Amino acid sequence: MKPVIRKIIVFSTLSAAVAFLYWHFSSGLIENRAEITTAETPRPATPRLHATAGTIDMTAYAEAGWGRDPFVRDIISDSLAPVVDEKPQWILGGILYDDKSPLAVINRKIVGPGDIINGAKVVKIKRQSVT
Repeated sequence: MKPVIRKIIVFSTLSAAVAFLYWHFSSGLIENRAEITTAETPRPATPRLHATAGTIDMTAYAEAGWGRDPFVRDIISDSLAPVVDEKPQWILGGILYDDKSPLAVINRKIVGPGDIINGAKVVKIKRQSVT
């Protein structure tokens, strides 16, 4: 298709769309404009949940029933939490063995012989084990 013909088609289509929208909105808005300006719709009363000085009134928020305050610690749930025995853990992720400088990945950290991780010293790194 020639560019001139394409421009004529696009221009005609856009002109028709603009004319249709102008006709559609001008006829509909004039009729509804009188109804909008004359009709008095009462606004529903909404409770104010904040103070006028810019501070937050927490009592109104608590009464609103939106849930608990995430910044207040729940003493009951903290005291009933299971006690976790915190023994040091070592998770071997992999061994990169080389005769001169072997390395191991323990707890997502790269360590070599003599390094300390979780209070334990890496003594020796072999092909299949770390001590």
